[in-house]
Amino acid sequence: MGHRTTRDDKTAPRRIHATPDEWARMRAAADRAGKSISAFAVDTCLRRAASRPRPETVEAIRLLTASHAALMQLADLQASSPPALCAFGALAQLARIEDQLCQVTALIDKDAPSGAPVG
Repeated sequence: MGHRTTRDDKTAPRRIHATPDEWARMRAAADRAGKSISAFAVDTCLRRAASRPRPETVEAIRLLTASHAALMQLADLQASSPPALCAFGALAQLARIEDQLCQVTALIDKDAPSGAPVG
């Protein structure tokens, strides 16, 4: 076990603060992974950061879930009411769904790399 030896860029020492117990637990985890504590800490932090969804993704999922729920309400309303009685309510719900989907599109456009096709 040693330091990572193949790097594209120059590295610099960094300092972290940990209790003796935390340091011992990190050392044990690094040993189990067959890595230095430094390599283990870098890999673990980067992997954790990559696994968390971006706020734009979380918001897009929330809006898509709300749109799905609204579409299900429309389907239920259509099945239980004559079309003439629910036309205005259906149009209002469709307008709300359209607004939500426009927000999702804006979030996706904001999150996409420039020049990348969306959709």
